[in-house]
Amino acid sequence: MADDLIDFDNDLRIHGRTRPARRLIHVHVLQRETINSSSLILRDGSFQGLVISGLGLGDVTSAMFDAIQEVRSRGIPVVISTRVPTGRIFPLSASKGSALNLKQIGCVLADNLNPQKARILLMLALTVTDDAGALQQYFDR
Repeated sequence: MADDLIDFDNDLRIHGRTRPARRLIHVHVLQRETINSSSLILRDGSFQGLVISGLGLGDVTSAMFDAIQEVRSRGIPVVISTRVPTGRIFPLSASKGSALNLKQIGCVLADNLNPQKARILLMLALTVTDDAGALQQYFDR
């Protein structure tokens, strides 16, 4: 693989080769407190992935859950992170917007990654797969 990127001439000078650039994966990060209406998410179809910054355990409001469910029904991967500086996403409660219910509709739980790191990991993982189970394995590592 390295031979594809580096070439040597007769004087042992190194010449880099370029590869065609891959199209950048567009992933939005949405803060729970900035969402006033689920239509904000549904209006924009230009993204290939979505990271939600939820409450402490990754929970979201009922209206936000409905919007996320709509995004998931379109096959767009959704990662649930938390806005708190430390801690993990735990699927504990059974309320409508809980991480447990979000996982059941196919959302990926970001474990202990903050939304910014979860976005980068999702962007990289989407170059390989968009399957929720396979994406969850990347976030479980």
